[in-house]
Amino acid sequence: ELLKQFLRGKKKIVIKELEREMVRLSKEQRYEAASVIRDRLKALDHLKEVAIGLRDEAIESEKILFPRIECFDISNIMGQFAVGSMVVFTNGKPDKNAYRRFRIKYSVFSMEGEQFNNIETDNTQYDIRNTVKGDLAMLSQVLERRFARSSAIHKENAWPLPNLLVIDGGPLQLRVAQEVLRRYNHNIPVVSIAKGAKRDRNDFHYSNADIANYVGRNIPLQKILIRSRDEAHRFAISYYRKLHGKGLMS
Repeated sequence: ELLKQFLRGKKKIVIKELEREMVRLSKEQRYEAASVIRDRLKALDHLKEVAIGLRDEAIESEKILFPRIECFDISNIMGQFAVGSMVVFTNGKPDKNAYRRFRIKYSVFSMEGEQFNNIETDNTQYDIRNTVKGDLAMLSQVLERRFARSSAIHKENAWPLPNLLVIDGGPLQLRVAQEVLRRYNHNIPVVSIAKGAKRDRNDFHYSNADIANYVGRNIPLQKILIRSRDEAHRFAISYYRKLHGKGLMS
């Protein structure tokens, strides 16, 4: 909600509110919570530097609004050795130490597939692993496993939450990501980028109007998101080939 107010031009109000909250938490000796507010203020400083009204061409990658962008892709050929990838861009640049990969667990597919019975597809008569619903279930599984790593049960080694989520896909993939975030009570903006039937397009889809407005006006950010999508695809394919090679040898 504060981000929405900030993007709508209420910058001073948002900053003063966060500063008051940080002071209050410090007085209560809730230093960890105060440090979270401090980090949010730093992120907003980045946004002030970006200044949405400036010419897009003047925006440098180091001044991107979203310090941590995570992008996800699924690599699946006929349901064999299906994998998911997560790549991270920090301040607009690949952060390869933070990349993660996931091998799809088919043991939970009978349960996960039921989540997508209300999504209309043309492929419902086939095995869940080889359908549109299957692809959505795989994405859901990967995102569930990723956000579980930011939950309280993994407090000691919790993964930091992203400021922006990017998904390789279209509106259906966007909906899956939003549903997983809802279950974990995370209010993180989501962008999905579809390649099109001929794999020659970059069609953007957004979780809300604010992020659509911001990304739509920010050409350098669009390029970074496309690059993250392509990098996630490359990383997923490399893992798929590795597992496929091992499968042929075994």
